Amino acid sequence: MAVDVGDVAPSYPEALRSAAVAPVEWLQKLDLILKGLGETGDRVDVLRDLSRHPDLPDEERVPFQKERIALLGSHPELREEAALELRML
Repeated sequence: MAVDVGDVAPSYPEALRSAAVAPVEWLQKLDLILKGLGETGDRVDVLRDLSRHPDLPDEERVPFQKERIALLGSHPELREEAALELRML
């Protein structure tokens, strides 16, 4: 099933405004879209939201946190943020 990013992107801010926290399933699908597009900056933000999502138990948050740190560390311009994230663990 192909998703047109042009159709999805405008709904993200609306979803965030209408809910205190975006639904887990929505964030996971957005992460897959951003991963496919290579949108590192936006994907880092979505992974942060997933790694801190109140509806997920800790053991389900950890993989998102690890992936986020790996993604941050793989981009020189984001390594400082990765170091900060590792210090917060």
